[in-house]
Amino acid sequence: MTKSSNDPGSATAAYLRGTQNGPDGLFWLKRARRLAPDDPRIELEIAQKELSAGLPRAKNAYAAFILIAKQYDIAPAWIGAAVSAQILGDTAASARALDALLNRHCVPEDGNFAAFAQHIAITAGYDGYQGYNAAGTLTGAGTGRLLGANPNLGAILRIEGLVEWKTGGLSGWAVRPACPDHPPRLTLTDSLGRTVIIKCTSPLPTSGASPFLPRYKFRVPPARLNALLPPFTLSGPAGGQLMGSPIDPSKFNAPPPTPSRAGNLPPPFQILHL
Repeated sequence: MTKSSNDPGSATAAYLRGTQNGPDGLFWLKRARRLAPDDPRIELEIAQKELSAGLPRAKNAYAAFILIAKQYDIAPAWIGAAVSAQILGDTAASARALDALLNRHCVPEDGNFAAFAQHIAITAGYDGYQGYNAAGTLTGAGTGRLLGANPNLGAILRIEGLVEWKTGGLSGWAVRPACPDHPPRLTLTDSLGRTVIIKCTSPLPTSGASPFLPRYKFRVPPARLNALLPPFTLSGPAGGQLMGSPIDPSKFNAPPPTPSRAGNLPPPFQILHL
């Protein structure tokens, strides 16, 4: 979406008007789609509006949710597909959508999700469901044949991001696709195996390549690197490294870190509050 939201003829203005509660919301969202036909965020909002209309438009909603889910693999699209398939009476399709969610995403932090997931599982012939929450704890309901019983832990723990060296130290961004509402934690490891935990902070604007994922920024000032020996690797809980890692500041004409003295090494783990 381009142009200012203050321009009444812009896609952004139409989108914002369409997301408000009101009987003409779908009209404005479709207008936004005509003005910005390549923006998938508008398609998701239209699908959610179609879904809220109930059975007459549930088929359109299901098709849109599945298309977005297969292209971007985001939790709201899989949930929308599960709900719309349930409205259409297709219990198998509803269970497949919920299984895809549980397989690669953290269980949503929604008080209604447990009853919703259990109902879909039981209706489809399962004994219950299971999934991982944002903290990495297995949760669910029932025993026996469970929906979501074969999670992709690599996808659930995966962190994507970028690290680079600037005058102010190491900086970059990261996101956990399976749990995008939670700023991820990264592990910085020096060449001697010493580690520091880095907390990401406020989100950056979404990118065109990943329009549904917020990118959380981080920064490690040079002073916090002085006791460590490059090159540095930055990785997520599953061990995957960020793009740009390993990184050696000396290759960017940065001043070398101050060598550590014996007995003055940083502890094995410390948290940077950035």
